[in-house]
Amino acid sequence: MKKNIINMTRLFGFLGASRFKLFLAAFFGILGHVAAFLIPVLGVYSALTQNVYLKSMIACAILRGLFRYIEQALNHEVAFRVLAEIRHTVFVALRKLVPGHFERYGYGNLMTLITSDIELLEVFFAHTISPILIALIFNGALIIYLQSLHILFALVALCAYVLIGIIFPLYFSNKGYSNGVKSRNKSSLINTLTLESVFGFTDITQYKMWNVKMDGLKKQQHTLNSLNDSLNRINEKNRFITDSTVLLSFVCILMIGSILHLDMTSTLLGATIVVSSFGPVIALSNLSSNLQHTFASATRVLKLLDTPPSMVPVTQGDACDYLSFDMIACDLGYHETPVLEAFSLHLDQRGIVGIKGASGKGKTTLFKTMMQLIPPLKGNILWSSHDIRRINTKTLRKEIGYMEQETTLFKDTIANNIRIGKWDATHDEISEAAKKANIHDFIMTLPQGYDTLINNSVSSGEKQRIGLARLFLHDASLWLLDEPTSNLDSLNEAEIMQTIETLKDEKAIVISSHRKSTLSIVDSKVDLDHISGTM
Repeated sequence: MKKNIINMTRLFGFLGASRFKLFLAAFFGILGHVAAFLIPVLGVYSALTQNVYLKSMIACAILRGLFRYIEQALNHEVAFRVLAEIRHTVFVALRKLVPGHFERYGYGNLMTLITSDIELLEVFFAHTISPILIALIFNGALIIYLQSLHILFALVALCAYVLIGIIFPLYFSNKGYSNGVKSRNKSSLINTLTLESVFGFTDITQYKMWNVKMDGLKKQQHTLNSLNDSLNRINEKNRFITDSTVLLSFVCILMIGSILHLDMTSTLLGATIVVSSFGPVIALSNLSSNLQHTFASATRVLKLLDTPPSMVPVTQGDACDYLSFDMIACDLGYHETPVLEAFSLHLDQRGIVGIKGASGKGKTTLFKTMMQLIPPLKGNILWSSHDIRRINTKTLRKEIGYMEQETTLFKDTIANNIRIGKWDATHDEISEAAKKANIHDFIMTLPQGYDTLINNSVSSGEKQRIGLARLFLHDASLWLLDEPTSNLDSLNEAEIMQTIETLKDEKAIVISSHRKSTLSIVDSKVDLDHISGTM
């Protein structure tokens, strides 16, 4: 419960300049509840004629609808503005956390977090803060008035308000919190499994695994349904106890009036006021059903924002051209788990070095560490004989060209997908890079050539060659090629590697590959299966 209160306080901090509109929404909410409250209360006063009461009731009903509309409009405007700010903050945090965070949490989990988890916070901003303010002011004022009728009326109302508006919501929210967290996590897992099935559609179809995958999804969905059923049962208990408390408070007022022989008008007025005043606190009580998911989502979102980045970009560091690269007795890996231990590597200003090793031996981890995407767990890295932690990150990334195993293409033209390597490149520069990557002829066979929009029909080999074209266009001093020809046929591989070999006197190139043909052009090799000494 303490953690939920802390999270609510932190979420409140996102309001910023929207606080005024939130208080304005609460003001109109109070006016709306006053209008609704007056409809039954005015009926107690026998001094009003039937015609006057009817007109008053219609006026109150119209005002109630108008004030309610304004309240909700302001609440939702505040909520959507704040959610946009939270989503922006989350994306800023994600940019600092990649790539290790993606690999740790999975795409499905992150997809759930940046969509439904953030959207669930709308409940807090649109349906929690304002009702709390309304209940405090509206019901607080009524307690003061009830005291003028009789102190016991005020005490009965106070007890009922506290139970319905505070005790019950907190108790049932806390009771359902664990299942709420499990429900959100299970939703994330289902999203991950669904995305995996979509990406692996070909393999699943080929090996007739649809029944197995569907059974797995059904099992996870059954567990999610069971968790949600448990939460629904908790909500039903909350509604039953809330309604019982309202009825009991009404009976208590009547009994107090009867036992103390109070006049009938005061007793009926007190009972009517109490029974008609539960709207704001019942709204708080009903929040417990949503707060279980909201608190769980808030925990997930705030946990992401609290996660420290594994690498902090160096913005005030030195700008230093590439002359050499050294790793000295480095442990490399993720989250304190080394994949490579006491690893040393030396690269000169020019030449080609090959990295070989079985899957899982750390080839990709090595490249991401060299690129300063993840830090070494231990040891020192020197860039041109300078501590790499003192080198400006933008300068470093400009000097390094990194090509991953899987090339990501964006929904844009082929030209713009290649232009990522150098955004101000001319068409001739893009064309020349494509020729070096052996994809120019293929592009020219397309009806719109370089202006062709990328679609799902692009093959893995074509993706890889577009990635190579980006690298040629980027023209960095140090190239890191992670399985650069894994999706190419032997003819394309031979032509591309021949082009890369011509660059050995111009730049330093590090290539990891399982293919002997790809590593045939290297000047020296590092075998991660048999590391010995310094290369």
